Amino acid sequence: MKPFSRLAAFLSALWLSLLPAIAGAQDLPPSQWLLSLWGQTAHYAPPPWVRSRELEQEVEIFRQQGVNPNGVETFIYEYIPEGERFEDWSELYAIHAERRGGVEIEAAVIGIYGIFANACEEALYQEIEAPSRDRVHFAIYCTRYIARREYGEVAVFSVVSTGELLVRNYYEKRLPAFSRVSLNHGPPLPVAELEKAIATVRRFEVK
Repeated sequence: MKPFSRLAAFLSALWLSLLPAIAGAQDLPPSQWLLSLWGQTAHYAPPPWVRSRELEQEVEIFRQQGVNPNGVETFIYEYIPEGERFEDWSELYAIHAERRGGVEIEAAVIGIYGIFANACEEALYQEIEAPSRDRVHFAIYCTRYIARREYGEVAVFSVVSTGELLVRNYYEKRLPAFSRVSLNHGPPLPVAELEKAIATVRRFEVK
């Protein structure tokens, strides 16, 4: 697989000391959930904030399936904390699938990064582990939204390409705006939260 050369210009000296510690993050619910996607099955962990098996008491759910303006079949399943609104969430956890062939992982990552680059004052990409031909794990740090300047965001992704499907499992958290310089001293949210979010999406599989 080619290096992510087109992303190289966006890479920065982010806080990398987190990465060796991620493997030790084991504070996750034991259950793994299943979602049918056009004959294949997504296996995924519960949202990071879920504390029990009583899912309905801890989440609001949005589900949508259809064809996007480019003619691609899409499926999205989103969770936010119970009592929040999808128009103004604090945390969001989702499965997003597209049924199309021939999409390379690098192109998929560049597309996701572009969404943040357009919405944020700065969008900083951090590779969590070396990508393979069919899977990649990464984080994006949005220092400040252009439209809501008091807020920034941390997002972690697992993207899988399998057959004709391109599927991503991701977690996003909004928090007070921060700066690129502040990332040299640590992530903008508690380390334990970031470790758990990364460990959650890394469990994602499509079979």
